[in-house]
Amino acid sequence: MANTARDLIKCSISNAPGTTGGFTLAAAAANSLMPVAGDDGLKFKLNITQNGVGTEIRKDCTYTHSSTSFSRGTMVRSTGTADAALNFTSAAIVRVVPSAEDYRSADPGGQLVVAIGDSLQGDGVTTGSLGFSTLAKSGLNWGCALLKQALWMPVGVTSSYSSGAPDLVNYCLAASGPTAQDVIEDQLGPAQALKADWWSVQCGTNDLTLLAGSTVAQIAARLRTICETGLSSGSKIALWTIVPRNGAQWTALESTITGAGSTIAKQKLKHMAVNNWIRRYAQETPGVVLIDPYHELVDPASAAGEWLAAYTADGTHWNGAGAFVAGQVFATAMRPFVKPVSLSSVSQLDIYDATDNISGDFAVTKGLQGSTAASGTGMSGTWPTGWTVGMASGAATCVGAVQARTDTVATGVLANGRELELAISTADADSRLRAYQAATGAVIPANTPFYAEAEVSVSANTAAWRGPLLQMFFNDGTPAIFSGALVPDSSLPLGALFDAVIRTPVMQSTAAAGGIIFTHMDLIASSAVTMKIRRISIRAIDPALPGLLLGAA
Repeated sequence: MANTARDLIKCSISNAPGTTGGFTLAAAAANSLMPVAGDDGLKFKLNITQNGVGTEIRKDCTYTHSSTSFSRGTMVRSTGTADAALNFTSAAIVRVVPSAEDYRSADPGGQLVVAIGDSLQGDGVTTGSLGFSTLAKSGLNWGCALLKQALWMPVGVTSSYSSGAPDLVNYCLAASGPTAQDVIEDQLGPAQALKADWWSVQCGTNDLTLLAGSTVAQIAARLRTICETGLSSGSKIALWTIVPRNGAQWTALESTITGAGSTIAKQKLKHMAVNNWIRRYAQETPGVVLIDPYHELVDPASAAGEWLAAYTADGTHWNGAGAFVAGQVFATAMRPFVKPVSLSSVSQLDIYDATDNISGDFAVTKGLQGSTAASGTGMSGTWPTGWTVGMASGAATCVGAVQARTDTVATGVLANGRELELAISTADADSRLRAYQAATGAVIPANTPFYAEAEVSVSANTAAWRGPLLQMFFNDGTPAIFSGALVPDSSLPLGALFDAVIRTPVMQSTAAAGGIIFTHMDLIASSAVTMKIRRISIRAIDPALPGLLLGAA
């Protein structure tokens, strides 16, 4: 093949092709390519998009170098009704994508996932008191943790970051408020550039209110275009059903709905119809996995299909408990299609070396070795050597035990390594227990991207708590970087037990420094919960790690 970077072809056009004409290329888009002479006569699959018009995916579009043009080819999918051809003008953008048929396997493999869609995923990343953080009110964040990062949504910042989109790496393209049409126009191009193994697609709820004149077929066509674009780009798709919506949230947008010629009652029925279409489409389409938390979140006693009150923050979005349930649904559906991976280590040999082990561990107390008597108000038992356990805020009663792991790799065969069990029997409201190592074992070099992760297991939960939290503090002499993972916003379901690997966002500084990693337990009044910390690591990212594009926007 003459042009080995055909997936980077993205061009403006100079003609107005209408509904039948071909596309005369004008210029390459920023950081993109034009076809070359060696592509003359070859057939390509094209994604043609124009804001306010829509998207077509066409195959067998022949490139003619003498006229720098593509033929119209054969329609695969369109956002038009019944896949109708769209009336494009010279404002359209033409992208080349690989053939979908080459990538429609749902075989296991591939770790990176990009979040595409609306606030149900977009609200999972924020800047706040814990620095740049991922939040526990994201079903995708919980899903990745429950899969022990067999799927990973990398986001990350440098020490110069202040606000806005992550300035180091960003696989969370989801945002607040978009319809599926907005996703097509704004998120698909960046998603294709990331070349993630999976797209987590969650949108459509805003189409039911902001584009209330749309038919079920039109909404389905948009969702199908999103999925087909991902498949055509070599990714597999995790496709979510649309979550419930309470009556007050429908009523708040009633004027928009009636102004589009519909009614709330009709839109509720469309909601059900679109979800049923999503279920069928995922079942019938290779490379698409259904993520269907709707039935776990809806109140079965509600004739209006409202949320279970314990799982929603506002009648439109889930809270932390609802996101946890959604994450469990995600992990259960995705587990057959991912490969387990764990970079937390118990090996004392696994240490960072800039030449020979660049992805090695910076942490001091790998394996949770040694035993030190607990101290501090309300604290008793033992901690690993080099660890401190105590209250960051409020008060609680905690018994610690550093011990051999209690889980098994086979019946009667204990897993290798040690664990720190932290048993909370009572707590104040809004209190936080923290367990941490003194510092990293080596200074993290300047301009080296890194992250922290911890493997935890919740083995008892008899009185509600808010959940685990991992935080990395990196002191580089400038304003220190704080990075938080799975920051809680509400209590987890009572009795919920789980194993997880929690991973912080990626960080990078222009100055070399050390840091501290905190494993927190966020508590409420009378919390009673037991959590075991089994592994903990601080790791640099090997620049040769395939698929992770640092600096992606």
